Amino acid sequence: MTLSGRAPHNLKVSPPATDARQLLEEAVRLGNDTLRRLAPQADSTGEFPTESVGHVRDAGLLGLGVPTEFGGAGGTPGQFATMVETLSQADGSLGMIYIMHFAAAKSIEGSILSNRDMLLREIASGSHLSTLAASEQGTRSQFWLPVSRLEPSADGFTVNASKSWVTSAHNADSFVATAQSPAADSPMNSLCFLARPKADGVTVGASFDGLGLRSNDAAPIELRGYAVAAGDLICEPGTGFQHLLGTVLPWFLVGTAAHSIGLCRSAVHLVEQHLGNSKFAHDGSRLADLPNLRGQLARMSTTTDAASALLGRAVAAMEGGDATATLLLLEARLFAVEAAVEVTDRALRCGGGAAFSKRVPLERVFRDSLAGRIMAPTTDHLEDLIGKARLGMDLF
Repeated sequence: MTLSGRAPHNLKVSPPATDARQLLEEAVRLGNDTLRRLAPQADSTGEFPTESVGHVRDAGLLGLGVPTEFGGAGGTPGQFATMVETLSQADGSLGMIYIMHFAAAKSIEGSILSNRDMLLREIASGSHLSTLAASEQGTRSQFWLPVSRLEPSADGFTVNASKSWVTSAHNADSFVATAQSPAADSPMNSLCFLARPKADGVTVGASFDGLGLRSNDAAPIELRGYAVAAGDLICEPGTGFQHLLGTVLPWFLVGTAAHSIGLCRSAVHLVEQHLGNSKFAHDGSRLADLPNLRGQLARMSTTTDAASALLGRAVAAMEGGDATATLLLLEARLFAVEAAVEVTDRALRCGGGAAFSKRVPLERVFRDSLAGRIMAPTTDHLEDLIGKARLGMDLF
């Protein structure tokens, strides 16, 4: 089985920049202009942000993290965090689409796929969008425990699975999925494989219509008798758990923490504008002249910078191969998720009726921030994992 490698929606695809720093500069330019402008309409309709993703493709941003020998721009965990933060400031849903793609690309990079090199070149060129499909209905947010199982067949394997809320479900070219190994005696005896949303045996359900991250095209995916060739295995049977936790999860934690920080920075920026530009008619004074609102802004800014500092420490540990990296990444994500909810809530209080009336996009940023609490691993899971790590207990 091979992937088509096509660029959907007839989008123009340009060669990526060869320097990760150039990509970050381009992301800032796009975010401050085009992406920020397009975000409200996508949120309003709940439709996949095709135009925004097209700009991301054309700019070569999908190639960040792909090794340069495959045409990518390379990039460090810190540069990935900066990219996600930049995109999420403009559009929270777009930021999540990017995180899932990047994590899936890292899974592909560390895989035994027969067409791995071709896929990496397609990702680097912007012609391939991927995503993750790990969580299942049977185990909900415990994404590391698949209920589905690969069964041997004449040509490889088949699988039946119900994957929950897969980002970019109708628009991705591939997804990294999990299942128990054949004859597994435990859900942790698993493997990862690459599948195509539009292949035979795949049914994509209705897109998510919910409170926040409304345009990330999250939808359930059903696999029924889906054929998995031996060349589509991402890792050897029995090593899926280690692949998820060792290869995918660290990048996912970096990305989702940076996503929350991006939402924080968006809220701080919007409140700065609102307080500086809004005046009282009776005396011409500005909202910025009120010390209580300046105090709220100060707390928002301090909390945002604290979350950023913790993520920076975690990223430095990850880049340096420090043994504390896993614990710090878990802490960084937990703190950033809760910081985003706190900061955006304060932003709504500063914005008053204007914020609730959608005259400024603060309420969208607030809604997007809430998704972090329930996205696997949830904040409850994060607290438990951090506590176990501190006590020297096995995490899983």
